[in-house]
Amino acid sequence: MPPPFVSDGFWADYADLESTFPEEWSEFVPRERRFFSKVWAERTHSIGRVYWWFVRQQLRLLHPRVFLAEKLRWFLYLPLQVIVPLVLLFASVRFPSVVTGFLADVRLYLDPMGIVERTIVQRIDYRVGGRFLQMLGLDWDFLPLPEAERLRVGPKTVVFDRVVWVCHSLGTVISFNVLSDLLHRAAEIEQTKLSPALSEDLRQRITSQKEGIVKFRGAVRRFITMGSPLEKAAFLFPTSIRDWPTQPGRPDTAPLRWVNFYHVLDPVSGRLQSDRLCGQSPPSNLHIRSGLIPGAAHVRYWKDKWMLRYVLSRTYGKEVLFDQEYEPLPLAVRGLVGFGAYCVWAVLLGGMAYYAIAKLWPWLLAAGALVVDVLKL
Repeated sequence: MPPPFVSDGFWADYADLESTFPEEWSEFVPRERRFFSKVWAERTHSIGRVYWWFVRQQLRLLHPRVFLAEKLRWFLYLPLQVIVPLVLLFASVRFPSVVTGFLADVRLYLDPMGIVERTIVQRIDYRVGGRFLQMLGLDWDFLPLPEAERLRVGPKTVVFDRVVWVCHSLGTVISFNVLSDLLHRAAEIEQTKLSPALSEDLRQRITSQKEGIVKFRGAVRRFITMGSPLEKAAFLFPTSIRDWPTQPGRPDTAPLRWVNFYHVLDPVSGRLQSDRLCGQSPPSNLHIRSGLIPGAAHVRYWKDKWMLRYVLSRTYGKEVLFDQEYEPLPLAVRGLVGFGAYCVWAVLLGGMAYYAIAKLWPWLLAAGALVVDVLKL
């Protein structure tokens, strides 16, 4: 197979502003450099704040609306309410960078607090969308990029005619918002009429924009989400998730094909089917065939050979890599896997509780007696 060109939609390391935004950093005065670096550290590097925020969101997932939508997954959430706080507490002490480097990003993007964090979220979306449009040689107005701003591969500038957008976990939320923004903006521009009253420069601009939109719609044919928390994010943080626009078929461009991969043992992921997220055309929800460890299934997508063949065959076409129709894990097998995982959780948690009670019972009795004595005094 020919090697693919991969462009990461890296949104920015705000903990290192000097390296991430060298142009802006060079324009900051010393006071601004100290202020912006401190603001980021205080908002995202507070382990306690992130820990309690994440625990609260876990408890909110036990809402009856979640039960009605995903009954099996709701039951899997029950034991997670015990194990997740313990795991996070261990990670906060032993591996604090997991909390400050990953979970803090989730909190920042989904639940921004104040104008500074909302500005950072806007900048994240703008950068990711800009990196994607750069591959097509376009800017956010669907106008051709100047030669100096185009993507360079070695000494040459390149423009791609076909892009497969692949994203995982929090990246699916960011990608969903960015792609939704682009589709909405494209629809608005397409509705603009070329009135004779418009100036010639404005008419040429609108015409160029519409040509760029045709290129945009024709280039992004596949949108692949893996381990996506979009349904949960839309339930917990409705104002942080865009509305997906309707995608009518057009004679000049094929409609966008959205495929969502999930796993019943991945508590982050799930089927995507709500009208708000998917409009009138829900994505193809496909269950991956590997990953049998509850929780750890969230990072199995990149190693699932069936899923990788699906993505690569649809990227290159059957002339390069022929692949049969993807066969997801059958519904009955998914149910058995989910039930088995629930039993494993129940046994582990029951054993932990029994061990804790057996070991701590004398201490609890002594502490209770001490409290009684103090109250008597």
